[in-house]
Amino acid sequence: MGDDFDDIERDDWGEGPEDAYVTDARDELLKLINARPQEVFYERQLQVFFENRFYHWVTSKALDELAEDREVQSGFRPLTRYGGGAAKARFFFSTQLRYWTRKANEAVKLISAYSDPVFTRAVGRQAEMLFDAGLARIGFIPQGQETREHNSNRWEESDHDLDRIYVRDGLAYGAEIKNKLAYIEADELFTKIRMCKHLGVTPLFIARMMPKSWINEVWKAGGFCLIFKFQLYPFGQEAFAKEINQKLELPVDCPRALADGTVQRFLKWHLKRVTTA
Repeated sequence: MGDDFDDIERDDWGEGPEDAYVTDARDELLKLINARPQEVFYERQLQVFFENRFYHWVTSKALDELAEDREVQSGFRPLTRYGGGAAKARFFFSTQLRYWTRKANEAVKLISAYSDPVFTRAVGRQAEMLFDAGLARIGFIPQGQETREHNSNRWEESDHDLDRIYVRDGLAYGAEIKNKLAYIEADELFTKIRMCKHLGVTPLFIARMMPKSWINEVWKAGGFCLIFKFQLYPFGQEAFAKEINQKLELPVDCPRALADGTVQRFLKWHLKRVTTA
């Protein structure tokens, strides 16, 4: 597993007008859908497919426009209900495809399975366990878990807490660990940045993926984003991860431990802070 954000210490991500990105996204999405006219794609899947080029919300806007202009077809299928609630997945497909529901229903079975709250909680715990172990190997010790306090400072502005506080070489990091296909919510991101400042710890966001502009915001706040790109499934779910990867083409994995390179990127950044302090 790797990522494309080894060097985040920069303030020039080259952002341009969003409308231009939407136009580019429309072209790329239409090219993909037309090249695979017998397939159906659901919205999150397409967001992830193109996330190295376009923010998730840009992809969604482009898909909305393509469907509105009838350049592609779109339809909804209900997911399995959990806890009495209902959810739907939105699918997009070629105008050449007449019978799309059977293919969509096959995808819905997989989407519903990995969206089960029991499974998503296990996915979240798996990442916390793997990063606790991986960071401990390089000397970062967890000194707080699901906490809103540090060194007699307490966060009272909201009910948020930090997943972890890791400490090494006298430096404390307030960590948020997100093992999801979707981005962290923007409100949560900026609340956690303020929270870290209040507690006197350095922001550390450990996430499968984040928008580059948000990574830059974390950097401007003095923090670090450790991007690992693959959603990490719990032990024993190797077959399910393989099925999701093959049938939905999503970046999921079921490793026994984190690759050394993943945590070494954070260690390298940390040691640079120590030597320049």
